[in-house]
Amino acid sequence: MKLINNLKIKPLFLYFPVVIILIAACKKEVLTNEQPDVDIHAVVINELLASNSNSTADANNEYDDWIELYNTTNTAVDLSGYYLSNDAENIQKWSFPEGTIIEANDYLMIWADKDLDQPGLHTSFKLTKSGATLFFSNVQETILDETTFTAQVSDVSWGRYENGTGPFIQMSPTYKSKNNGPVSNPNNKAIRQQ
Repeated sequence: MKLINNLKIKPLFLYFPVVIILIAACKKEVLTNEQPDVDIHAVVINELLASNSNSTADANNEYDDWIELYNTTNTAVDLSGYYLSNDAENIQKWSFPEGTIIEANDYLMIWADKDLDQPGLHTSFKLTKSGATLFFSNVQETILDETTFTAQVSDVSWGRYENGTGPFIQMSPTYKSKNNGPVSNPNNKAIRQQ
C-alpha cells in the first residue's frame, strides 16, 4: 500500500495535447473540392475503352467499357462533387460518390456500363463504339478535361501518350497502369487526336 501512495499520478489532461498532436500528424492529406488552391486539372482522363470485348472484366465478370482517370499530383484528391458525362448538354450526368479518393500518382477505374447496382464505380451512361466526347467536370460545371474519340476498334483503347500529359492515341489497353505506345493502323501510321 505504501508503494502505491508514493507514486505520483499526473492528471490525464496533461496528456491530451500530446494525443491531439499525434492524431494530427497521422492525418493523411487529401485535396478536396472545397479547397481553392487545389489544382484539380492535375486529375485527367487518361484512357478509355469504348469497345471492350475481352480486355478486362469487372467484378461481375462482364466486359464493360471503362474510363481511367490519373492523378498527376503527389497528393490524394477527393473526387466528391465531380462528374463524368458523355453529353455536352448535361456535363453533370454521373457524379462520383461521396468519399471517392484518387490516390497520389495513381489511377481510378470507372466502369461505363449504365449499371449502378453493381459494386464499385459504375456510371449512369455507356460509351459508344461509334465515338463521342467524354467530359470530366466539377460542381461549378467547369469542364476540367475532355476528349473526343472517333469510331473505336474492339479491345483498342483511347489514351494519353505520354501517360497523363500527352495527346490521345489508339493503344493496347493498359487497365490501371501506365499507358504504352500507339497501335498502328493498316498504313502503319499512329492514330492521334487532332
